[in-house]
Amino acid sequence: MASDGIAIYPNPSTSSFTLELSSPMQDAELIIYDMLGHEQLRKKANGLKTEIQRGDLAAGVYFARVNCGEKWLTQKILIQ
Repeated sequence: MASDGIAIYPNPSTSSFTLELSSPMQDAELIIYDMLGHEQLRKKANGLKTEIQRGDLAAGVYFARVNCGEKWLTQKILIQ
């Protein structure tokens, strides 16, 4: 688990990845942005672990931002 309280794995990912939170956060939300800052995917976290399907995300580098109440946590992810 990363020191900021979130982990996204596997990274790199091919078909799906998991968002893991260190503690349950009510209304936590994951937003995936491309390198240009355009939102590509939005998903509510449900509990400590949430599986996210790749969907229409093309191969490339993305930024996953998790809204945890009053703060945002960001992690870079690679989709292959």
